[in-house]
Amino acid sequence: MKLSQYGRISLIDIRARYISYIKQIIEFLNDTLQVFELKQNDLVEIKDNITIDSNQEKFEKVWSAIGKLNLQRRSFYDMIHISLFSYFEAFNKDFFLEVFLSNPESLLKSSEAIQKGETDKILSYREILELSNYEEIIFHMAYKQVEKYGHLDIDKFNRELKSKFNIDLSKEFVSWEEFRENYYKRNAIVHNKSRISNLYALKIGNKEKIGSKLRNNPDYIRNIRINLDKYIDFIYDKITTKFGLS
Repeated sequence: MKLSQYGRISLIDIRARYISYIKQIIEFLNDTLQVFELKQNDLVEIKDNITIDSNQEKFEKVWSAIGKLNLQRRSFYDMIHISLFSYFEAFNKDFFLEVFLSNPESLLKSSEAIQKGETDKILSYREILELSNYEEIIFHMAYKQVEKYGHLDIDKFNRELKSKFNIDLSKEFVSWEEFRENYYKRNAIVHNKSRISNLYALKIGNKEKIGSKLRNNPDYIRNIRINLDKYIDFIYDKITTKFGLS
């Protein structure tokens, strides 16, 4: 099978696809916020028309419902935060898969990989024998490389970009510090129940606040969207300029 037959999509289309996905997530956020607002207003109106003396049980039920609604809202913000970074990781895989397929020479650094002990970049004899031709070998190598990206934290991923493409997010990407904090906050949400973890404190700071709750809000989430859009545009511009692709 030729590389052109692997269901490939151009870099500009990958860029447009993920910008659209992210936009849809934010539209979902905004639509759902309106639903929360309507429910909140209904409950507050009911509460305001009840006195504790006349109907304490109903008053407590309404207060409980308001509390649950606020908890649902916070959980919803966290869910959107996580979803946005799932698109970040998916974009990197799809985008760089196409970059590697278009520029196989960027994969062919086995001697450097051996010296560095990076055996995940090297195909075994068995893997080579199981692949029928050069095209399959290139695709297999490229796929193996981008799968690795999904397991790297954002700092290790940046080191990978520097090594392979001479791109340094920490020096060139204008929203690096904010975006990095967005990323490690996502990790704390997923792995530490939305509390400041040791990793978050190590990477971002706030060691004195380890265990404190991390809060999300709509403006913070919308800012993640802005940073993601900037990241996608930045990577697209840097790579297409470097390799003359589109």
